[in-house]
Amino acid sequence: MKVIAIFIASLFLFPMIHLINCEKKIEITIEAEEIKTLTFPLGTKIKILEKNENIFIHKSGGIKNGKHLLFLSIYSKEKARITMYYNIQSQKIFNSSYDFLIITPSVWKEILKPLKESKEKYGIRTFIVGIEEIYNNKYFECNGRDSAEKIKYFIKNAIEQWGIKYVMLVGGRKIGLKEEWWIPVRYSWLNDRSSSWEYERKFISDLYFADIYDSNGNFSSWDTNNNGYYGEYDHEINGMKFSDEVDLFPDVYIGRLAVRSREELRRVIKNIIDYEKTQMKVSEMLYFVEEICI
Repeated sequence: MKVIAIFIASLFLFPMIHLINCEKKIEITIEAEEIKTLTFPLGTKIKILEKNENIFIHKSGGIKNGKHLLFLSIYSKEKARITMYYNIQSQKIFNSSYDFLIITPSVWKEILKPLKESKEKYGIRTFIVGIEEIYNNKYFECNGRDSAEKIKYFIKNAIEQWGIKYVMLVGGRKIGLKEEWWIPVRYSWLNDRSSSWEYERKFISDLYFADIYDSNGNFSSWDTNNNGYYGEYDHEINGMKFSDEVDLFPDVYIGRLAVRSREELRRVIKNIIDYEKTQMKVSEMLYFVEEICI
């Protein structure tokens, strides 16, 4: 059985936080071929004091039960005992103005108002923003190299300034032969090994818009080598292979209504509202029956 030591110190300082100066120690045993995942405050720095080729560690920043955390995944080829020392640091205190952010073309904002009103009846504080408002700095300074990154930075600001936990992108591909989108998408460039000659080189992934932070609490660009290709893994360009360091853990709960027209959007909104009304009636009925039984 191998013994290694890992020192963990929380050095990343968010605004509005204070350091809890208390060093603690954890000792864990990992069986052969086992994976264990531990969570720490987002931004925790990890230093391995003893290198061991049989131990593999992966760090990711993500959300769990509404908290932004560092996920430390440890895998061992053989049984090992691991000792960790760490300083606990409090989480960033986010403002809590809204729960649910809807991002849409500005021309569809009026159509989405009934959905906003329906959500707020159930206590879900909802805010609708048009993409043109994002690009024009209406709420936050607009950062980003292209439209998709500008939206991602806006989501980051909305998390930190408004306390957003849920995001819905409204808009799919526009009708027509030319590839144009109501709301931008991000392609991830991968070698999927589907054939020895040709393969699909890129895939659409809305996880890009949800993976806001890396394990250090910094903005996760998905383009760590700055070559303009995002989410690369074994991506080949002119005979050379490229890969980005991608976190892949979501920091906000995200979805997309990939509608192409006003008519599609109206139908989808009606279906959502009708479904939620039905579910609420069923819940009220079950609660009433439970009260009678008691």
